[in-house]
Amino acid sequence: MSPLKNIIALSFFLGSGSMALSDDLAACARRAADNPVQSNMCYQKALAGEDARLNKAYVELKRQLPPRKFASLKEGEHRWLVERDYKCKMDAITIDLACLLTETSKRADELESLLRF
Repeated sequence: MSPLKNIIALSFFLGSGSMALSDDLAACARRAADNPVQSNMCYQKALAGEDARLNKAYVELKRQLPPRKFASLKEGEHRWLVERDYKCKMDAITIDLACLLTETSKRADELESLLRF
C-alpha cells in the first residue's frame, strides 16, 4: 500500500479527536510523495507526538490515582505495550508504523479519558 493510502486509511480511523494529527500527517505524506524514507519520517514524527501525549497522561494519572489503582494501570500499560507491539509487527524485523501510530493514539485517548481536570 502506498504511503498516502496508509495516511488516508489512518485518518478515517482516528476520527475527529485526532483530526489535527491526521491533517498534519496527510500533509507530510503529500510532501513525501512516494519516497518511503520521507513517509516513514512523517509517521515517526506523528508517533513521537502521540507517544508524548500518552506519556503526559500516564504521568498525570500517576499523580492523581491512589497507589493501588496506579499499580493496576501500570500492569495494564505493560500488557498494552506487549499487545500493541505484537499486533503491529509485520515480520521478524518490520514494524507497521501506521499501526503503531493508530494504537498509540487510541491508548492516549483512553488514558486522557481517565484524567480528572
